[in-house]
This record gives sequence, structure tokens and C-alpha cells, in this order.
Amino acid sequence: MKGSVKQGLFLRIEEFARTHHRRVFLWTLFLVAISIFLGSKLTLDGDILALLPRENRPINTFRNALNDFGGLDYLLVVLEAQKGQTAEDLQEYADLLAARLLRIPDIRYVEHRLDTSGPFFEFFRKNELLFLPPAKLPELEARFSDEGIRRRVKENAQQLSGPSSFVVKKILQEDPFWISPLLLREVLRSKGALKVDLESGYYLSPDGGALLLIAKPVKPPQDVYFTRTLMEQVRKAQRKASEDLLKEDPKSSGLPEVSYGGGYVIAMEDSNLIRQDMTRNGTLSFLVIVVLYAFCYRRVGAILYSSVPLLVGQFLTLAVAYLFLGHINSATTGFWAMLMGLGTDFTIVMYARYVEERQAGRSLEEALRLMMGTTAFGVFTGAITSAGTFYAMCVTEYKGLKDFGFLVGS
Repeated sequence: MKGSVKQGLFLRIEEFARTHHRRVFLWTLFLVAISIFLGSKLTLDGDILALLPRENRPINTFRNALNDFGGLDYLLVVLEAQKGQTAEDLQEYADLLAARLLRIPDIRYVEHRLDTSGPFFEFFRKNELLFLPPAKLPELEARFSDEGIRRRVKENAQQLSGPSSFVVKKILQEDPFWISPLLLREVLRSKGALKVDLESGYYLSPDGGALLLIAKPVKPPQDVYFTRTLMEQVRKAQRKASEDLLKEDPKSSGLPEVSYGGGYVIAMEDSNLIRQDMTRNGTLSFLVIVVLYAFCYRRVGAILYSSVPLLVGQFLTLAVAYLFLGHINSATTGFWAMLMGLGTDFTIVMYARYVEERQAGRSLEEALRLMMGTTAFGVFTGAITSAGTFYAMCVTEYKGLKDFGFLVGS
């Protein structure tokens, strides 16, 4: 009795689909169109921390520390001089670009030169001798000798009367014996490998051909939507800075080449790479399945029978992902190829039974009824058990595995 009830359900489905196939196709096309629309709104969450358990105390402590103090990722902007441009041209453009970047609400601060107007340097100037390491004392003594004083006065006169930078002249007024450079090298050790031109104060390369700007955004680069919006704002600021330079100096030697680097650019490239891999893997899996069906059955009908349900299932899964998850992450991007492999197994079993009955001389209606009445329930049971295997992953605390199990199971 139970078996006949189960068979009757699938037989009624078969009869409805066979007698109302146009309506079935129209509704399928409608659902696919809606699914494609919803799937296009899916975003990629590249934050690795989002894949980890939410109730883990050490991980939450790390998350809170990132929110309170920020991460170690910066947006690096490199200006490279073109032919005929000098270091002064780079410095002029860097000042304009830094001012434009500071107007972006998503950027906390921008560094491209030493800021000697802050409280740190004010305290440093008043107590600079206290910071002098013992190894520098002989050099300090030589600067206060008669010969050292005469040499220093002569050099200061040349600097003040020559085309020196404003930063150098300001330091000479406050530090005529040029003691600060002895200490600045010690202070600048906190900048790591960053090169600072002590004469101009800019983050300038030794040959004067490149200048570095360091921007600190307010959010980490793992927020892909934030990073994409940030880079759009930064490129807009670059265009505005270029317009400002041309307005101020129409006869300028041109604009420097601007390049971007750092964690935010890497996050954008990773996001694009993941999307490309997902599309490439899904397309390749689909083509391999189509070629396999064409090789085995050598019929156009078999190719359509195998490919159309697979594509419909993929698009419906995208809609489920948008409605229940809202995004995909690096752990769930492989679901496309996984579903291709799982879905084709059920298709092969159903189609093989249909071909077997047709080769036995049965009519189309009889072959379909036998396929749906006897084989469909076994295939449906296999699909439920396979889905249950992946749904079991939903009990884990790791969000990446949980989302992956939910998508493949659905």
C-alpha cells in the first residue's frame, strides 16, 4: 500500500508534466529568470574571520581588537616620475593627492612626509639630547668644536641662501647645529624599511623618481564591498588631484604615473580571482558533463535532458543562497562544480531506465510511467540521503562549512 502511494505521487507528477509541459516550461523559465536576478545580487564575503566560530572567545577578542585599534593593512599609493619630471613635481602632486584623499570619509589618515608640527616632535625638539644614543656622543662633540662650528655656519648660510626646501630651512632656524639628523635616524627606525628624505621630509626614493603615500582606511580590506567603494573613491580623488594640478600649473611637465598596492588592492584581486575561478570551474564542469553525455548516448535529446535540469538547479541554488545567506564566501564558491557532479548521477539513472524501456519496445508514455513509477522513488531517496549528508555540516560552528553544507544540501 505504501509503495503504491509513493509510486502514485511520482506518477501524478509525471502525468501533469507530460500533459501540461508548456505550463511547466513557462514556470521554469520564470523561476530561472527570478533566480538569475537574485543571484546577480549576491556579494562575495572575503573576510576569513567571518568563517570562524562566533562564540569562540580568543577569536572574538581578536575581532574586538581589530575593531578598536584597526588592522595592519594600508593602501599604498606610489607616484612615479615621468620623463622630464623632478622630485619637486612629485612632491607638488603628492600634496594635492593627499589633500584629496583626506576628504574621503572612509580614510582615517594619509602619510606622505614627516609631520614636524605634532606634539611628538615638539617634545622631541625640547629634549632631543636626552634621546641621543651614547654612540653618537663623539659626533655631537665634534659639531661643537671650533672647526665644526665654522663649517656648520658656512653650510647653513649656503642652505638658507640657496633653493633648499621649506622643511630644511625651518629645521635650520630651530636647530642651527643640525643635531636633529643624528636623532631622526633613530626615531625613523619605527618606519621599518621605509625611506625618508631628511632634506624634504617626503617618503621619497633615493633617486627621487618615486614617492610613496600611505593611507589608512577605517575598515579592514576583507570587507570586499567597502574595499570596492573605497577604491572607486580613491580613483576619483586621483582624477580631482590631476585636475587641480593642471589648473594651478597649466604648463606643468605632465602627471606622474600612479600605482596602488597593499592589502586593499590584494583583497580586490582575490575577490575577482575567486569569482573567475567559480565561473570557470562551473562552466568547465558543465561542458565536461555535456561531452560525456554526447559520447555515451550520441543523441541531442540526451544532451538537453542532462544539461537543462543541471542549469535550472544551479540557478535555483543561487536564489536560495541570496534569500537565506545573502552572500557567498571563499568556502562556498566551489558549490557550483559540486552540484554538477551530484546532479548528473540522478540524471544518468533516470535516463538509463527510460532508454532501457524504449529499447524494450514500450511506448513513450509507458517508458515514462515506469521511469517515474519505479526508478524515481529510489533516485529521490538517494537525493535525500545525499542532501542529509551535507545538511549534517550545518551543525558545525564554522560558518564556512555550515554555508557550504546548506547550499549543496539544498
